Amino acid sequence: MSCVWRRRQSLTVSDFASAAELGVRASYGEEHSLRYDVVGDFAQYTADGKFTIPVAQTFSLDDWRTALEISQSGRAHGKLILLPAAD
Repeated sequence: MSCVWRRRQSLTVSDFASAAELGVRASYGEEHSLRYDVVGDFAQYTADGKFTIPVAQTFSLDDWRTALEISQSGRAHGKLILLPAAD
C-alpha cells in the first residue's frame, strides 16, 4: 500500500520531531514556542473544571475523510476526534 500526500498540507499535533524530519506542519513550533512549563497548570485547571476543550464531533477511523473535510472547512467549532477501532 502506498500513500500520496502533500507535506505542507499535513498536520501533526503530537510528534514534533517527526514533523520536522518529514517536513510537515506542526501545531506549534512554526510560529510559537512550546510551553511545557504550563502543562501542569492546565492539567490542574482541567481537573478543577476550570478549563475544558470542546469536542465538536467524534469519528471512526474509517470516517477520517469526513473529519478532514470538516476540519479544513473551518466549521468544526471544537476538536474533531478520531476513535480507534474497538478490539
